[in-house]
Amino acid sequence: MVLPWLEISGERATDPREVFRGLQILSSVRDQVETTYLSASAQSLVLGYLVFAFACLLSPVSLTGVISSIAGTATTAALLMAIDPLHEASWRFGPLVAVVLWITTVVVAVIGWSSEPREVVRSARKRRFALVTAAAVTLAAASFGGVSGWDAWKHRCSAQVAQTPDASLQTIHTEPVDRADLRPIEASNDLFSNPQGARAVLASAREPGGGFRPASQVFVANRSDQSAVPTGYLNDDPVVSVWRRGGPSRSVAVLDRTTGRARWGRANVEGAVPGRKVPGQLTTSQLGSRPLAASFAAADGELEWCTWIGKGTLTEDRSMFYSSLSADKELYVVRGPVEDPDNPYKRPSDPSVLLARIDARSGEVAWEESVSGVNAVGALEIFGEQILLSRVNPGPGWPRTLQVGSDSSAGSLVARSTSTGDAAWTYAGPDRSRWVVNAVGVHDDTALVVARGLTTDLKGASDDGRFRSWLIGLDGNGKERWRHDLRGTATDKLADATRLAGDAVLTVESTWKEPAQRLVAREIATGKARWTRSTGSSLSDIDLERSAVIGNQLVVAVQGNEGGLLAIDLATGREQTIIATGGVQSVVASDKSITFAAEGLVITLDRA
Repeated sequence: MVLPWLEISGERATDPREVFRGLQILSSVRDQVETTYLSASAQSLVLGYLVFAFACLLSPVSLTGVISSIAGTATTAALLMAIDPLHEASWRFGPLVAVVLWITTVVVAVIGWSSEPREVVRSARKRRFALVTAAAVTLAAASFGGVSGWDAWKHRCSAQVAQTPDASLQTIHTEPVDRADLRPIEASNDLFSNPQGARAVLASAREPGGGFRPASQVFVANRSDQSAVPTGYLNDDPVVSVWRRGGPSRSVAVLDRTTGRARWGRANVEGAVPGRKVPGQLTTSQLGSRPLAASFAAADGELEWCTWIGKGTLTEDRSMFYSSLSADKELYVVRGPVEDPDNPYKRPSDPSVLLARIDARSGEVAWEESVSGVNAVGALEIFGEQILLSRVNPGPGWPRTLQVGSDSSAGSLVARSTSTGDAAWTYAGPDRSRWVVNAVGVHDDTALVVARGLTTDLKGASDDGRFRSWLIGLDGNGKERWRHDLRGTATDKLADATRLAGDAVLTVESTWKEPAQRLVAREIATGKARWTRSTGSSLSDIDLERSAVIGNQLVVAVQGNEGGLLAIDLATGREQTIIATGGVQSVVASDKSITFAAEGLVITLDRA
């Protein structure tokens, strides 16, 4: 490929006006691609090629046209590679192209000089002078490009989590509940298509139960082409994850409880990392095609550090990314293997995940360790001086244990050392048959896991011969403290139907023979039942996956016909209705309030 507006060939040089037109086009292209951090090698090649083109104008020898075409082809290739310099191939091959280009140019030029007839010495001298000038300018351009490119390279991670533009940030704000605009939007946009449901949620939030004060402000999240859900709290201010059609895939914003406006925002991040918090910081992560973790100052959102997780190019698809903060301010992350985007169920060529430890205060990577033989992780938990990796999620993905063939420990729980990442122990299940084991939480010196096995002995099955399900407490060595038979609990989302709340673990239990649900609270230390609530109309579809603990209450979403939110007393199991309607997408809690998303609205309720 040759840049047509810079090609110089034949015995007559191209009109200089064409070259200047090319210069203007290239300048325009360069301005656009610099926003994506054009690599230093491509900058050098482009500028050097422009100077070289002017040198070609000084000579009527067709050899310069050949050299120009070679330079144009290589420059175009380098420019195309450098369009996305965050892709490591740009930096791997861009400089190589530059070196090959200029070696070729010099060799061809020397051959041309040596073959020049003496009658055109004057013309050759002009060309030599022009080529020397071009070389000098190119070296200067390379130096400038190298400096600016190196700076861009150093900040490529922070560029991925850039500040949310002010224009977008201004659309993220609350408004008084009595003046909220809940008119239906265009029929072509399905983000806010139920204004009647939104009005019902707002009316219920004005008179909530469960010991909460009436809502005074509401964030109409699904207005126009925008949507949002709360993901956590930062200094008692809700953190919301916002995405917009045609914009960044997702951004995070902190809502100021006092003013109702977004205090600051960052693009392309998923929200707060689960686990402990670092005072004065919001630690976030994103998967994308190359995972990263970043931390921002709580007050103004200034970037404190940004770290890539592992190596690899931006075009590789990875299915999962889990992270958690420990009590000693260490961030642990696990990154999935490269997958085939056309066949996500295909076993990866390299069945391993990457486990890493990062100092949450500085962003320094302490270690990265490949966990071989593990091609899927369903959860990550910090358990004292160990990291627990659940190898397969026993939710909708539990049949994947049947697809891994010779891997006999496909569903085992894997423990790794927090100090080195080395293997500590493996828990494969209650007996020698095949199980899917998933960690659901940690409390003091006990790790809570759920185990599901596909039974082969129909007569010996505890329920109707289809499944065996257990809730198990493990100690720091992977030994069982206690176990409870869940009697083949009839849900494909066994881990999602289990929730740690204070010093209790809650399970939603039912069987294929007795499908009516029961909510059971058990002591984490012993596994003994604290209380059991038989199913009622309000408990028929509670969703522990959408729940949060505030004080001695569990706030949980109801996914039945009416929806809504319940408050359940953790000591007695007594339930109270907070809001009586609305499909709740997510709910988060601080010590003082809860924030939930339902029917396109984000609402905060303070404790009375």
